[in-house]
Amino acid sequence: MRRNFEKAEAAASQQENPTRTSRLRIERIVLLVLGFLLAAALIVIYRLAFQMIQTNQAVQTLKEENEVLRRNVSEINQCSPCSPPPKVKNETCWKCEAGWELHGGNCYYFSTNKSSWENGRRLCKDLEGDLVKIDSRDEQIFLAERLKELMKDDDDKFWIGLTDSAEEGRWLWVDGSLLNESFWKDQEPDNLSKDGASQADCGRMGEKKGVDNLKSWFDISCLYLQKSICEKGAGTIQSSSVCV
Repeated sequence: MRRNFEKAEAAASQQENPTRTSRLRIERIVLLVLGFLLAAALIVIYRLAFQMIQTNQAVQTLKEENEVLRRNVSEINQCSPCSPPPKVKNETCWKCEAGWELHGGNCYYFSTNKSSWENGRRLCKDLEGDLVKIDSRDEQIFLAERLKELMKDDDDKFWIGLTDSAEEGRWLWVDGSLLNESFWKDQEPDNLSKDGASQADCGRMGEKKGVDNLKSWFDISCLYLQKSICEKGAGTIQSSSVCV
């Protein structure tokens, strides 16, 4: 009977050992987790403390800067009356005579008197100018837009200072310079004239409805009656105010 008791006790002891080992493992895992959580909490606390220190330093810096600004404002308010502003420097202003229009340093006169090309040029010279010489795309845009407003119909065009009367096909401006950039209408110049003349040696321009590509030049007989565009350099004046 005693042997049976010892066997039973040994069997019970063997059953308790695995249970005890399992408990020890669980306790170790719990301790590791708690240690990790504690370390994480310490890190968070350290970071919060560091941020709080930085915030306090920033607040202190702002207070110091605010105090400096307050002192500067106080000193400015106590200073002597400010000296008067510097005088405006003289500006060079472009000016045109009455009836002329200013653009890009030149003056333009749009004559509504219809005449031949030669008489139109004579009129411009009497006004101390000449028929217009178009030197740039910007100038062409300006003139084309103005003629859209001034023309009554598609044939109500204006003489420009361009002719090939000296040599057919060699177009020259009134100052003797050779034509470089041009804005001829498609299929122009065609050397055809509406008045039955054998030659179309003078240039005119204008499209009542306007064109996107700015091509609004036409050749026609120099004897045809058209209005004229005169051009001359703008005058200058000295002004102490803004030019208008």
